[in-house]
Amino acid sequence: MKKFNIEYKEVDSTIRIRIIGELDASTCIAAEQCLKKASASGAKKIMIDCQELSYISSAGIGVLLSTYYACSLQSTLLILYSMPLKVKDVFETLGLDKTLFIKGSLEEALELT
Repeated sequence: MKKFNIEYKEVDSTIRIRIIGELDASTCIAAEQCLKKASASGAKKIMIDCQELSYISSAGIGVLLSTYYACSLQSTLLILYSMPLKVKDVFETLGLDKTLFIKGSLEEALELT
């Protein structure tokens, strides 16, 4: 069984989500449910901690992109931060670093409004 967990915490008008393990076809349904809840919450900002995201597949990318689209329709800021280099490389190869807000640390993510 793959190690996977997703944690959800609401702080003021910000939702913080932490993804742990592999985000792929077998785990993206759980992630999608959590991210849909977040994007439908009316929060001003959703911050996704990717520090312990060890792998992301095209299915996982799809979940994050659909969340980004849902957030943009509601003027919610979606920020991913603290990505391991090999995960960040996937986003950069796909050109998603030019579409999504990807920050190096929690501090950098908190600076965005």
